[in-house]
Amino acid sequence: MSDNVPSPVFSGSPRRYRRLALLLGIGSHALLYGGMVLIEWVWHGRAWIVGSGPIAFTAVSALLLTLLGYHSLMFVDAQYPPAARRSRHDRGPSP
Repeated sequence: MSDNVPSPVFSGSPRRYRRLALLLGIGSHALLYGGMVLIEWVWHGRAWIVGSGPIAFTAVSALLLTLLGYHSLMFVDAQYPPAARRSRHDRGPSP
């Protein structure tokens, strides 16, 4: 395997990291909140789950997870850049 092949996940593209963070933050919250709505509202008939409080909490939580996920991905990329962006000295001795 060549040292010049960048990692497929950490490509160094902030746009890709933003898209990945959005998918993780919004997708996970949509799945979890949708499950809670199904259990509480549809099956049990409790309408509190579709009130403004739980919806606002879910939106704020999704936003926070998205921001923290994006910053974490950027931090990991800065700590461990793909081999194509590393200097020869950082890669170690060649075989």
